[in-house]
Amino acid sequence: TSSCHVTRRGNFGPLNVNVRSINNNKVFTFECFNIRSAVRKAASIHDLINDHQLDLLALQETWITTDSPPAIKLDIVPPGFDVLHVHRTIVPGGPQRSGGGLALIYRDI
Repeated sequence: TSSCHVTRRGNFGPLNVNVRSINNNKVFTFECFNIRSAVRKAASIHDLINDHQLDLLALQETWITTDSPPAIKLDIVPPGFDVLHVHRTIVPGGPQRSGGGLALIYRDI
């Protein structure tokens, strides 16, 4: 059996989910946050992950584009973690919109 505890910090803060297995007492900690551009916020992202001992951080509105250099895409990942990016789709000849993008930063196990 397992239990799940969900808390929300403030009206617009991150969503925090802790999942604990009653049998072996393991905890999985997850937060979701609208980062409004992850570029140049690597230190803050690393601090958030470390301070809250997160296993998974979901970021929306990363504003990291498909053609961003790998150094930009990987800068948000602290040691011992990996990342999956989903970039906003750019339609050739279509309107150029800023924003968008998702990132899942997860602990290597």
